[in-house]
Formats: sequence, structure tokens, C-alpha cells
Amino acid sequence: MNSPPVNPTYSPAPAGYKLALVQGAFLSECSFAVYLCTLAAFLTFSCVHCVVALIRHGDRLPIERCWANDHVWTCNLNIEERSTSENASSVGVPRLHRKHYLNGEETFPGGCMAGQLTKYGYDQHLVNGANLKSTYPSAFPASYSASSAYVRSTDIPRTLQSAQALLRGIAPWSPAANNVTQFVDVYTVDASKEWLYPNPGNCAKLGQYETEAKASAAYQSWVQSVLTPLVQAMSPFYGLPLASMPSPINIFDCLGAHVCHKFPLPGGMPVALYDRMVAAMEWEYNYIYNFPDRAEYGRLAMGKLYYQIWMNFIGALHEPTNTEPQFKLFSAHDTSVMPFLNAIGAWDGKWAPYAALVQMELWTSENGGQPLVRWVYNRQEMTLPGCSSTFCSFNSFAALVQPIILKDMETACQATQALAGQYARWQAPNLGVYTNDGW
Repeated sequence: MNSPPVNPTYSPAPAGYKLALVQGAFLSECSFAVYLCTLAAFLTFSCVHCVVALIRHGDRLPIERCWANDHVWTCNLNIEERSTSENASSVGVPRLHRKHYLNGEETFPGGCMAGQLTKYGYDQHLVNGANLKSTYPSAFPASYSASSAYVRSTDIPRTLQSAQALLRGIAPWSPAANNVTQFVDVYTVDASKEWLYPNPGNCAKLGQYETEAKASAAYQSWVQSVLTPLVQAMSPFYGLPLASMPSPINIFDCLGAHVCHKFPLPGGMPVALYDRMVAAMEWEYNYIYNFPDRAEYGRLAMGKLYYQIWMNFIGALHEPTNTEPQFKLFSAHDTSVMPFLNAIGAWDGKWAPYAALVQMELWTSENGGQPLVRWVYNRQEMTLPGCSSTFCSFNSFAALVQPIILKDMETACQATQALAGQYARWQAPNLGVYTNDGW
């Protein structure tokens, strides 16, 4: 793994402005642990609603079995838990249960769960949590308590563990006082109702659009001219005929995990073929995310999350003394990062790696001026669409996100044609997009 980058220097806020709300972190794949921005020391912080973070889980194993005679994966990240009917905020815990995956009985050679967070992935979020604490110190109380954070995660081990790591980075573990264990509530929903990534199972019209996109002439032409020849070129390295090859997203995921961990690719496959698959998946997801148009897909796919963020902004501006937790965390996936950014035309079209990071900041004026919004993606300040600089007027930001905000998901998501049973995985024969899976 590469070393963490040096913190960049961002543009200072306009004179008279102070930070009111810091929003959003997407942490992701392969390349490095993330360091949050270092704000200029002279800036005055006013944590109204403080910090909201949206992360992608850290480094992980592939989701599905990759190929015969795969590398043996070793996992040393344990899950320790207990079940209880109690609803206390703190209690002594005399016993915990540790989960073990039977060596040789799992999807992958070794004792690891498919898609399991690695120790490196966990450490990525320890670093990010520590940097959140040091960058925005007024967002976190000196003494961390269970009421200090609101935590929302998809109900998948790697996102739950990533949230735990980030919180631990903010507030490192210390010996329990009087043998009392502190509890932090983590909120989640069933996968069928998840809205932290595009979910056709929760939005029938979204499934309809994806089906129509894959039936379009442009998509079918791409499958025939780009995707099928690429999978065909890879098949000899897998030792499989084209008809037996895994789906392209499975190939992409497996190759990417092996490249990140410096494990050999199957049959001596050149990395150039993997690079071509990366470009192919970026094209495919970009096409799906913009069908029938960017705003419509983005509203159905990520509009509920935008609504949550919007309400946090409004709460910070109009209810500066509210008692909501000062830190709110959403732990999710790369297929959360990319459509979230794309919904407002801010995605660069590149796959969000482990360590991708989005920050959204709300700045208030000390002299009554209009609030400003700034976004930073992968340590680069962004000039959002419709904004004249990296510090965007709140009115311009509101005009940008209002078409994406989704309040009534049930009504908006009604499909205009019956596609029962088609919303789990969208596939042409052995070639498909998994937009309903949290990668």
C-alpha cells in the first residue's frame, strides 16, 4: 500500500465567514489512508450542527469467488458481540462471543468471509476518524459518550466495522470506568428498503430505467463492441469459455482486490486487461446513472440521502441550539459515492477507490451575509455546477440540489410497467451491472 498523502492546503474562507457545518466523507479502496483537509489556523469555528460524514467502507476481500486455485486469504479482524434484550446505555459485559470462519469452508481459500473488511481497511478509518477529530475539534466533545454521534450504516459487516473504526479513531478506546461498557447505537434497514445506494428493490421505477437503459441501442452496441470482446480476451487466463465466465462486475471486483493486495492475477493476466475492465465498468455505471437523464436517475437513486443532508443544513442554519448529536455518520459503499456525486453533475466518471473522500461544508457569515457551501472530493476543492467559485452561495447550492431531493419515495418510485422479480441483479447473458449490491 502507498503511504498517506500530505494534507493539502485549501483556499481560506472569505473574510468574515466561519465554519458552521462540515459534511460528508467517502473513504474507499486500494491506494492509501485518507487525511482530511487542514483548515487555516486563523479560521473561527462555529459548530452549529457540526460534522456529518458519508464513508465508503475500507479495503476488503472480493464479494464472490474469483477463480480456481485462488490466493489464500488470511483475516485477523475479529467480530466480538453479544445478544441482549436490555436497552441500557452502558452496562458491564461479562462475556462476548467471537465469530470465526472455518478455515477451508469459506468462499475463498482461508478463513475469511466474502467481502470481509481487512485490517488495512479498518486502519484506513482509524486514520480518518483521528483526522476528523484533529481537523474539526469543536465538532466532538472532550469526553465521548454514546449520545455524541448518530450512526447509520448499511446492514453489512464491512460497513458496520468501518463505522466502528472511524468512531474509534475519533475517540480511542480507553479502560472502561468501573467496568462499565459504553454502547453506541447503529441504525440500519433491511436490504430491500436500503436507500444509501441505488436500490431497484426499493424503487420500481429505478429498476425500470435500468432495464430500459440496458435494452437501448447504445448500451447493446457497447456490449457487442467493447464488453464481450474484453471478457473473451480474459477467458483464456481464467481457463474458461466465454459462456462460463463470471459477470464483468465480478471480474472487475476480483481483479481489483488482487491488484490492491499485490496478489497474482489468474494465468499471468497482464494488468493492462484489468485497466480495460476498469474503464469498461466506469462507462457502464456512468451510462446507467445518466439514464433517462442525470437528475431523474439521481433523484430516485440518492434523493432520500440528499433530503437528509439538506435537512441537516437547514437545521444548522435555523436551529443552532438544537440537541441533535454533533456528529452524524453514514457508512456505505462506492456505489453510494458515485451516484451521489453524479446526481448533481459532480462525479468525474472515475471509479471511487478505497480512500475516496467527499467533504461538504456549510459556512456562515459573522456579518449577516449569505451562507456559503464548499465541497472537497479526494482532497481537491470543487467548483460545483452553477457556482462561480469553490465557495458556493447557499442560494446557488439550493438551486443545484433541490431537483434531486426526494421526500415521497413511495410515490416517485412507482414504475409505469410491471417488472416483477427483476430488481435484484440486472444482467445481459453473463454480462451485467449490479446496482442493487453495496460494493
